[in-house]
Formats: sequence, structure tokens, C-alpha cells
Amino acid sequence: MNANGSNGGAVCAVLGQEGGEGHNHQVPGNGRSNGAAELLDVGAVAALLSCSVRSVWRLSDAGKMPTPVRVGRLVRWSHTALISWIGQGCPAVRVVT
Repeated sequence: MNANGSNGGAVCAVLGQEGGEGHNHQVPGNGRSNGAAELLDVGAVAALLSCSVRSVWRLSDAGKMPTPVRVGRLVRWSHTALISWIGQGCPAVRVVT
């Protein structure tokens, strides 16, 4: 646990990263960017984090990653929010009771 009470380093270690510094994170897809905020499904998030889909759900349910956006029944994560979170060293985002 670090000074602000999160265990972000442990989350990044689980994801095979050292604080998120200097990593080139690429999202699977068509390679096109239209300048709009890209929303990723759970499979794309798992690929970005180099972990399983189940691990993404566990991190999300535990509040250890950015909160997903819900569009009807769809669950998506902001690519920008995820990259920012990784760059900050993967700190816990919220406290789950």
C-alpha cells in the first residue's frame, strides 16, 4: 500500500508492469482513430492489460481500475481513462465496501 492508501503497484505487478512507465499500449482494432474518445469492450481491455477477461472483471468489481461506462446492456471502458490510469501506476480508483 502506498502513501495515499492504494495498492496500485500490486495491481500493475499483477498485470506484469512496473508502474506503467515506458510501456507501449496498443488497442486491438482497425488502427483508425477519429479523434473521439474510444470505448473498449472487456476483450480489448484484457488485451491492453495483457490479462484475462475474468481478471478485468475482478479488477473492475474490486474498484482497482477506472469505472466502466454502461450503454444499455453494454459495458465499455474509456481508452483515455485506462491509459491515464496505467500512467499513474494503476492506483485503486474507488473503495468497494
